[in-house]
Amino acid sequence: MPYSHLLRNLGKLTSVGVLAEGSPYAPSIVARLRSSEAIHDSKLHPVTLARTLKVYECGQVSAKSKSKWVPYMPVMEALTDALDISFKNVTATGKKYCVAVDIAGSVTLARLVGGHVTTEVSTTTAAMVTALAKAESEPLSLFTYHNKMLQPLNVVKDTTVEAVARMLTPNIEGGTDVTRPLQWAKEQRQRFDVFLVMTDCTTWATSGSGKAALREYNSALQLTDTKFIVCGMMTQGFKFATTTEPGMLDIVGFDERSPLIIHEFVTGYR
Repeated sequence: MPYSHLLRNLGKLTSVGVLAEGSPYAPSIVARLRSSEAIHDSKLHPVTLARTLKVYECGQVSAKSKSKWVPYMPVMEALTDALDISFKNVTATGKKYCVAVDIAGSVTLARLVGGHVTTEVSTTTAAMVTALAKAESEPLSLFTYHNKMLQPLNVVKDTTVEAVARMLTPNIEGGTDVTRPLQWAKEQRQRFDVFLVMTDCTTWATSGSGKAALREYNSALQLTDTKFIVCGMMTQGFKFATTTEPGMLDIVGFDERSPLIIHEFVTGYR
């Protein structure tokens, strides 16, 4: 069974007793989960492992799911190890990133169990941020933001996904102007190759304002190829990028395919 298929079936294998104390099959499955060779061959991004870990920890795929299970601790431990190993699968883009995470809603909505964030969306966001921090040679500039406020956060190469997730847990109701990171960078004369904004889709900005903000930033810093990516972490539809500005990209509903899309867009689909 391919590694990715194994990840998708962990809940089912647990619910039917294959992954349980005393099962003759459990040790070999747990060993495969943390196999460096299997993880490398799978080419899976840390976002996939982080999402798998959080869903498995919750004991069900969604609130409406009929399939439920009691997490088996050796699987939890193996998935944590697998997540750490999977960062070696991330290929650097060689770009300098400014990442801004909206703390005004669903991206950071979380409940804490034993001190750990249990929301899949916030963990996925944290995994993406951590992957960029570890892979890129240029230091990552990370901010949380709401309305006109930007709060810098310190993330370095050895910062863990859980540590980043804890940074993103504050929750403030309301909308957000996703162009604020570009405005700040222009005011501070900070040069970035990529602006990556991660939000719950509640934004006051329009495609026209985004296009204007990107062009004003490029003009002020005499740049020509800055990328402006807005990731709507939930699946509600929105339209922010405009077809007349090739440096803009919308991603609606962030999943395991999204990191590859971002990588190809940033590098010019090489």
